[in-house]
Amino acid sequence: MRAIVTLVMTFGLLTCGVGCSPTSLAKRGLKEVKGASSKSEVVPGTTGGGLSRFGGVKIARPQTDLGGLVDSRFRSALTSELQGALTRGKKPVFPGGTPVLAIEPEITWYHKAGALGGIMGSDSFAVGLFWLKADGADIGRVQVVTKSGAMRTGPEDMAKSMAGELAKFLKKKRKN
Repeated sequence: MRAIVTLVMTFGLLTCGVGCSPTSLAKRGLKEVKGASSKSEVVPGTTGGGLSRFGGVKIARPQTDLGGLVDSRFRSALTSELQGALTRGKKPVFPGGTPVLAIEPEITWYHKAGALGGIMGSDSFAVGLFWLKADGADIGRVQVVTKSGAMRTGPEDMAKSMAGELAKFLKKKRKN
């Protein structure tokens, strides 16, 4: 009996917390299942192509002018997730060798929804600008926007999604 009362109370709180409708509760559930997602695009006026000649990659520590607004866990997770997504696995995007592509990440926007933000509809966002360089020269820039409406999404999840999207983009450009 106690479990049934707890379940009913939890359902009621969740329903009212997301707008007092079953539809809102379903949308909240979908956001939780989806988690963080990212999209990338080349910055207009930069090439972002011709990457097949690079064997290795060097990833710089992410920079930002936003100071403490960017969660330090996000910045460190982004570095390690980029390293993993680009150089590890069965078919790494950059297996090693020369020449080396330098990637300099810049976090231009970061917003983490508050504790109640996820319930009330606020999303977490991160926007990264990735400078692609060869021998110090700028050869392209890629913007990656990461978004999550899930309350369970932490800075590490946002970093993993962003790194995965950049890896997918670079893998596609290496084939062209």
